[in-house]
Amino acid sequence: MRSEIILVIAAMGLVTFITRFSFIAISRKINFSERALNVMRYVPIAILSALIAPAVFAPNGQVNLSVGNDYIWASLLSALIAYKTRNAFLTVFAGMAVIIINRIATGALN
Repeated sequence: MRSEIILVIAAMGLVTFITRFSFIAISRKINFSERALNVMRYVPIAILSALIAPAVFAPNGQVNLSVGNDYIWASLLSALIAYKTRNAFLTVFAGMAVIIINRIATGALN
């Protein structure tokens, strides 16, 4: 492997570590207000939603809100199961099952 690639990977790892560790180190010295703590409680779900939404609503790079979008159906069922059961395995399994069954039914899965 070329030394430039190793250097770039090491630099990316260092930058990632510094940005994550700096918040942990600084947050111990700052007393956040109750309101700020309440707002920060929603950060993980906001980030997760921002990562998932493009894959669900624009799976091929273009917005697809049609009934034929497997990802929307799988997401809706997964959200319902996650809400009702709080079981991560069952949630993932149900979402995958919806996609596989739909693709078998439409002949898209060879």
